[in-house]
Amino acid sequence: MSRSLARRCASVLVATALLGGGLALGGGTASASTALKVGMSTLGVPLACVATGSSCELWAEVTDTATPVTFRLNGTVVGTAMPVEINNLNFADLAWTPQAAGHYVVTAQQGTLSDSFALDIIDDNSVQATFLRFQYALETFDGGSARGHEIR
Repeated sequence: MSRSLARRCASVLVATALLGGGLALGGGTASASTALKVGMSTLGVPLACVATGSSCELWAEVTDTATPVTFRLNGTVVGTAMPVEINNLNFADLAWTPQAAGHYVVTAQQGTLSDSFALDIIDDNSVQATFLRFQYALETFDGGSARGHEIR
């Protein structure tokens, strides 16, 4: 698991650098010495965390490795994960596959610290999803970097 998590975290950090900071972190419920930042990574999978049925990785960067992180979607607990240290950074992650289109608030909580972000999921059979798959295929065919959609 830690090797897979290391690849995920590296992917998120590289994407952040390549996108010029397009992966905004943290909300402001924690101090600099005790922080929790939540986000997600698609790992280059088309429509991951964009359309129903496409898995993505929810993650939380934390400073405390002894306390589990609870992930919630619209207030409902969807899982808990223990943080793992990778290159002096501590991450907890959880795979998620959206089953229904709609607006979601993703929250990670560790003890009294929490952070959230909003996410809209579209139906995989919608015209918009078809267009996004076509766009992704063109970027890949043209040799462009078929980056996933990075949020947070």
